[in-house]
Amino acid sequence: MIFPMHRSLMPHRVPSLGGGIVRYRPLVPLMVIGPSGQWGPNVKVDTAADDVIFPIAAAVGLGIDLGGAPQLHAGGIGGQPMPVQYAPVILVLTDPWTTYRWRATVGFTSAFLKWPLFGIAGGLEFFRTTLDGFRKEVELVAQPHLPATQDAVP
Repeated sequence: MIFPMHRSLMPHRVPSLGGGIVRYRPLVPLMVIGPSGQWGPNVKVDTAADDVIFPIAAAVGLGIDLGGAPQLHAGGIGGQPMPVQYAPVILVLTDPWTTYRWRATVGFTSAFLKWPLFGIAGGLEFFRTTLDGFRKEVELVAQPHLPATQDAVP
């Protein structure tokens, strides 16, 4: 699966871009399915993120009860350790030719996220991931150990 990187205009010239004002971000469309809903955000492919992380408000819309969910404090979100609660979901990644659907335990946080994170555990661990800055593309190739499912809910 090859996804074009998303073009973002910056509000000012950026020195690291040689004075340019366009950044390209590795965003891919990911469907999240919970017990009573689904949500299809663009997520940032982040090979440095330990987990797949969504805003806590998404859990409500997906019908996920986080009351007894395991909780950890994660660093790097919002610049300080923030609580992350974990729950099972089904994730769906699709392009015009292929669909991958698998079970994953993902995190939900109240920390500000400009983009949900498609990190390693539950996400990128199942794909060979190539970021091509020159072509401005992200390539995700599913690996044989992807825990595929056709179940309707987690």
